[in-house]
Amino acid sequence: PQSIKIFNGTLLDICLGNVLEEGEAVVHFCQKHGFDRYFESLPQSYLTLVGEEGINLSGGQQQLVGLARALYRRPQLLLLDEATSALDRQTEQFVLDLLDRLRPQLATVLVTHRSQSVQLTDRVYGLTTGCLEEQKAVAMFS
Repeated sequence: PQSIKIFNGTLLDICLGNVLEEGEAVVHFCQKHGFDRYFESLPQSYLTLVGEEGINLSGGQQQLVGLARALYRRPQLLLLDEATSALDRQTEQFVLDLLDRLRPQLATVLVTHRSQSVQLTDRVYGLTTGCLEEQKAVAMFS
């Protein structure tokens, strides 16, 4: 998977702010967006120590933490580079469904090699001999 910068701390540190003030908001955010089913299954739920660089998490868990952290800040534009590369199909579908639900509020640029991810796009561009060209989604993976 792409490298996700994760500092030593707990999952509550997703807020990148004052956990004492924002901890409850982080849990509410995760519940609202469906991350809770992944995070609450960890050994100490939201208090799980992730370790420096997320050493205590799998690659897929790191990707979910990175996505939750990015979405928690409510960006107007989200750039995802192979954001589902370490996820199993079911978790990837969760992420794609979540991004689809957030489409009205969030512009997303998605770099991917997975055909399943392309299904939620408005436009598909391919890199061919150093040139970026708009392509039909069906043609990309046939």
